[in-house]
Amino acid sequence: MGFLNKLFGKTAQDAPEHSNTPVADLLTAYAGMALDKQSCLMDVLDAGGSWNVDLNMGELYFDGETGIAIQAIGSFSYESESWLWAWANEASALPEKVLGDAQRLREYGEQHGIAWLLEASFAATTQQLHEIAAAAVGICAADAYYLGDYGQGILLMTLRDLRLHHAHTSSPHSRTLTIIPQMVSLFTLPNHLAAVTHYLSAKGYRINTQGNTLTAERTDGCLNAYFDEQSRLSNVKSTLQPQNSNAS
Repeated sequence: MGFLNKLFGKTAQDAPEHSNTPVADLLTAYAGMALDKQSCLMDVLDAGGSWNVDLNMGELYFDGETGIAIQAIGSFSYESESWLWAWANEASALPEKVLGDAQRLREYGEQHGIAWLLEASFAATTQQLHEIAAAAVGICAADAYYLGDYGQGILLMTLRDLRLHHAHTSSPHSRTLTIIPQMVSLFTLPNHLAAVTHYLSAKGYRINTQGNTLTAERTDGCLNAYFDEQSRLSNVKSTLQPQNSNAS
């Protein structure tokens, strides 16, 4: 789980408990895939070292890597402990070409009546940045996100890159098995069963739910996920081949 240390600054077991936030419903739909994509980011690119961004070009650079297309979502201030959407950041005069995703999130908020997507600025914590990022990746169909610490604050960017896209669209069954328990440990999810169902559907699994047991099958493997009466995940088990496959 080394990538979690780089991503969250902690392991799943160390992640603090925190109360439900207005982001919770969006996390149910998008947390799993966002975490899956972040895992691919750490596998494909050396995203744990130094970074540089050219906002005029709309590109992010890591050591030894070619430019990655980015969109500026917003920024967190250490001093005020607050979040500011990129579309509301008039002082930075951000180029319009990097504001598309931020504007899309604002429009999504207008369409669905989600207040926190419409507020120019609000109090936030660094942990909540990952929640905002997961929602942004899901709504905007980005390939990953990056939190760039620039000293006075943190810039949240969504990323698009063919290498990342290929990695998460072809990721193996084994990655799914690691993402599910990490997802329920790292994010506050009001309904684990719903969140796991959303994630597995997005990963192309055929899903069947009977009582508190979810069965998911794909050509490269299948799994059973077990939940308690409050729809909280209790266990995940897997076999390498789908249960309905026939021996040659």
